[in-house]
Amino acid sequence: MSIYHYNVIEIKKINYTKGEFTMKRTTRQRRRKQMMVRRRIFTSLMILTCIMIIGKVNKMVATRTNTAIASDIVYEPCLSEDIPKPNIDLTWEELASLSEEAVSIRTFETEPLSLELQEYANTMCEEYDFPIEVFMALMKQESDYRADAYNPDGSYGITQIRYLNHDWLNKELDVDDFFDARQNMDAGLFILSHYREVYKPDSMHMLLMMYNMGPNRAKKSFAKGIYSSEYSRSIMEHAKFLGYEM
Repeated sequence: MSIYHYNVIEIKKINYTKGEFTMKRTTRQRRRKQMMVRRRIFTSLMILTCIMIIGKVNKMVATRTNTAIASDIVYEPCLSEDIPKPNIDLTWEELASLSEEAVSIRTFETEPLSLELQEYANTMCEEYDFPIEVFMALMKQESDYRADAYNPDGSYGITQIRYLNHDWLNKELDVDDFFDARQNMDAGLFILSHYREVYKPDSMHMLLMMYNMGPNRAKKSFAKGIYSSEYSRSIMEHAKFLGYEM
């Protein structure tokens, strides 16, 4: 976790005109509904896979039995009635069309973050078109995935949002509890996406430096030919470990 963290945004820079900066945002109710649908899709796909495997095993057993006992015996493989059927309001055709999207949700067993929060992070990273591996590494760097993390410099939560940013983030995103992991993730990704859209940094290192130092201090480093920092290198190293392709 970084001790000195300055991701302060000047309020005047947030008053952008219509068309300068467009951010795709959804309500929390829509996000929760989306996550529930994805979990149901995962469950259904797992059940479907089990059914297919059992069917193949039964066919193999049937073939061997027919060969060993008599060629005129017809074995009809059957599925156990105890296997639960998918309970989802989608046809198999619709489910198949959604399978590719469902598989795209990544979870990381090495990271001490609940699967539910990892799914939420995936959903939000898709909303903001931000690499999940980098965002996971950022949360590890900032708080070691602790939603209750607090730094005496005034930084709160899992992505360490500074107190000076709380008011305008509350107005923009309706965030009122920065110790709530989901709301804090929303705020962190919003800031990252805002910097990316407004300042258009040439690399992920530069974007992370802006998040850590603030845009003004980061631009002073860029002017000196410094385009990465210990902070950004640590995050990108862990993101690579998680599978991020630089």
